[in-house]
Amino acid sequence: MTKEESAGVLAAGDMFHKPAANTIATKTLAARAGGSWVVSGVYFGFDVAPAASEEFTIESPATTDHFAIPIGIAGVQNLDFSPALKFPPGLAVVIALSADDAGAIGYVGFKAVWRG
Repeated sequence: MTKEESAGVLAAGDMFHKPAANTIATKTLAARAGGSWVVSGVYFGFDVAPAASEEFTIESPATTDHFAIPIGIAGVQNLDFSPALKFPPGLAVVIALSADDAGAIGYVGFKAVWRG
């Protein structure tokens, strides 16, 4: 596997998403023909505590594999994976934080990714 620095793989705008309040925060690594994505770190959070616990997910939509955790506090949450998560070749990878209907603004981002 050839590791490339995140900055060389994705443009800065492709690594982070902070939408308006009451909107799902999501970022997608597009499917790569014949190649896979490797993710070793992500971050996510809310600007203020959500009214109810929401869910952060990492998944490859074409499979049943996914990772989900509840989030109910304000501030940045970091997840570092060791070993890194390697997704199947030719599939997209999506990170998402469900929307808080009470106005908290959510955000998600990739800390470190490379092509597998």
